[in-house]
Amino acid sequence: MPGYGYARASKAEVKGWTRLIQDYLKGRRELKRVFLLIDARHGLKDSDREIMTLMDEAAVSYQGC
Repeated sequence: MPGYGYARASKAEVKGWTRLIQDYLKGRRELKRVFLLIDARHGLKDSDREIMTLMDEAAVSYQGC
């Protein structure tokens, strides 16, 4: 979801997106790896860390780049 951490959205919308991501990631055996794009100008942001935690909880293999 490009711009997920940057989007100007209400807390309710962001919460809905987070739920959508969680539902998508859970139980997807065919999903081999997720690439998390990090903006080098800003480094890791809190939103990036939250997504990484979600993927850890869902046992999804991911790579930050």
